Amino acid sequence: MSSSWQVVQALGATFLATSLLARASLKCGILTDSRAAGEAWRKPREGAVALVGGAAVLIGLWVSGAPLPWAALLAAFVLGTWDDARPLSAIFKLLGQVGVGCWLASWMGWHGWNYSAGVLAVVAAQNAMNTWDHADGLCAGLVGVGLPPVLAAPFLGFLPWNLLLMRRRADSSAPGVPWAYLGDAGSHISGVLMVWYEPARPLLLLPLLDLARVACLRIMAGQRFWVGDRRHLGHRLLDAGFEPKSAALLALAPALPLAATDRLGMGLAALVCLCMFAGLVIYTAPGAQVTKDPGK
Repeated sequence: MSSSWQVVQALGATFLATSLLARASLKCGILTDSRAAGEAWRKPREGAVALVGGAAVLIGLWVSGAPLPWAALLAAFVLGTWDDARPLSAIFKLLGQVGVGCWLASWMGWHGWNYSAGVLAVVAAQNAMNTWDHADGLCAGLVGVGLPPVLAAPFLGFLPWNLLLMRRRADSSAPGVPWAYLGDAGSHISGVLMVWYEPARPLLLLPLLDLARVACLRIMAGQRFWVGDRRHLGHRLLDAGFEPKSAALLALAPALPLAATDRLGMGLAALVCLCMFAGLVIYTAPGAQVTKDPGK
């Protein structure tokens, strides 16, 4: 599907684009994560973070030259960027995700039941990848595991600015190093790609498991299931004392069997993933007690 040169081009273009866009975003004060201003309990960090990962990844995908469902990807990017710039209501965001699903289903040539199921799959994937992007490295890492090199390269090119080079802005050892998030734009793009590339679809089980578990806990606690907290797997690993890189690797581990469904079979891969996921949830239970703003 790709040559090594295409992979290098896509990775390098995204790495450079993320750096330039993040610096410009932080300097101009646009597309930065300002929603965490009153949510330090949920997103503990210092300084602003640029929400430019989606744009950088889109540039990398374009540079790669891979044949892609561009109408659906651009629709996902616009929807996500809009939500990053001015958070949308839950219903409006859902309608937008349905629209993205319709674009992809039409591009894929699905009809009848396949069309409806495809639209639902795209909506579920966008929400799953959006919520899986709750900790550094998770969303881009899952795409890196599930997609072929030419499509994974843009996300891996973004990853250093999100995880590997991440520093507190007060850290004198890395002055001027910008942070970057994928933002809703990037997570929505990843959701479209994970549905479009059929071999990657099984990996969506991991973020869907996490989303379903958290939604059930919120409903049982009498809370709205779409309101954020620190119940996600990545949060639990961080609260249990793991460093961001270690937390990301552990959280992504249950996806590895799903990437090998051609050898293990879907049933066995899903069972192993479920057991690994349950084991991590049980292991981190003592360190995941903060589920609401302690200042309220």
